[in-house]
Order: sequence, then C-alpha cells, then structure tokens
Amino acid sequence: MSANNLKLLLIGGFGFNELPLKGISGLFGEYRFIDINQFGEDYTLEMMADKLIQIQSQYMANYIVAFSMGGLLVLKAMELSAIPLADKVILFNSTPCFMTKENWQGVSHQDYESLLTRLSSSSFDSFMTYLSRFFAYPYPISKEVDYKKWWANTNHKRLLNLLSIFLATDLREGCAKFIDQIIWINSSEDILVKMNQSRHNSFTLANSSHLLFDKHQLNQLFNNHILSLEGSNG
Repeated sequence: MSANNLKLLLIGGFGFNELPLKGISGLFGEYRFIDINQFGEDYTLEMMADKLIQIQSQYMANYIVAFSMGGLLVLKAMELSAIPLADKVILFNSTPCFMTKENWQGVSHQDYESLLTRLSSSSFDSFMTYLSRFFAYPYPISKEVDYKKWWANTNHKRLLNLLSIFLATDLREGCAKFIDQIIWINSSEDILVKMNQSRHNSFTLANSSHLLFDKHQLNQLFNNHILSLEGSNG
C-alpha cells in the first residue's frame, strides 16, 4: 500500500502543536492531529486515553504515531482497549515512564521540580521559550525558525495538569504484554528520554534531539523501514 493511501493519527507532546512533527505528517496522504495540550485541567490520563479510543474507532487510521508525552495516551489506550488500536503504533521519543526510578533512567525529581517551579512562576511565553531550548538541547534552534509557532494554544492550568500526569505515570508493568508490538524511535541526543536498545523494533535517529530532528534521516527511516513494513505485512 502506498503511503499516499495511508491514514495517520498523530499525537503531539507536552507544550507543542503539530508543526515540529510535519516531517512525519507530510509522509502520509491523510492525517489527523491530537493535541494533548487541549485537554482540560480536570482530565486524567484514563479520560484522555478513552477519548483517543473513541477518535480512532471513527477515524480508523492505519498508523498511530505518538510523540513524547503523547505516547502515554497510546500506551494507556492499548492497556484499556480490547482490540489493537491500529495496524502500526510508533512511539517517537517516548517512554512508559518519564521519571527516574530504580534501575530506570528518566527525568530526575530535581529537574522536574525545576520545571514545575518555572511553569508556576513564569509567564507562558517565558516558560515556553525555556522549554523549547531545553527540549532542543544540545542543538540550538535556528534563528530562521519562528519557534513560537510551535507552541500549543494552551494555558498554565492545562500544562500543570499534564505535568502532574507526567510525574505520576508509570506504565511499564501494564504495557509489558504488548510493548513488543510497538515500533520505537529515539533521537540520539534526547535529553528527556533515554534510549533503550534492548527493545525490539527500535530505531535511532542520529543527529537529533527531543524536539529537533534530522529531517533527511527521519524521512529515510520512515520510507525505508517503517512504511515498508506495510507492504511486507500486507
């Protein structure tokens, strides 16, 4: 099946809209974007996952690609759903648990508290400027890029709710039974998500950070490895 005939359900991450992910959405003939930053401040992860299941049951995407924290929605939805969500599920710079645990690399509680303090005490623009540079590290954002256009249309309360979910969620045990069904893509220089090379179906995107991706390599990865799986399985 040609990629032009494939439907994509694309799920974004904390603080950002779909623009940083246009290198992925542009490979598909049709796509729909879910912005997790649009969920109200009273939403739980389970409520978000239920909404994802409802949307996918109507949209019927061939592929689901979830970026960063968006992956938690997909993992929770897979845990709750009695049937596979899509033909292929890809988690991009995501993980079942973002926080550091025993024998598990993740975000330290010190870094989390620093992020929470910045969000609570700064203006939205100031916080998102910091977040953009933090997620882009170790690469600078090009001066030619108007990165403010990448920011989600959201507010402090919704971001605080997402941060609380970020802190509390550990889906490692719940998703163990289907974790090998997922295709994992990790940027080589991701400061937020540490690569786990022991996973099956895992790929590394070189010269890329959590937010900034090598577009040529991303295109090659999807065309040569991920989208080609459709033909071999179909």
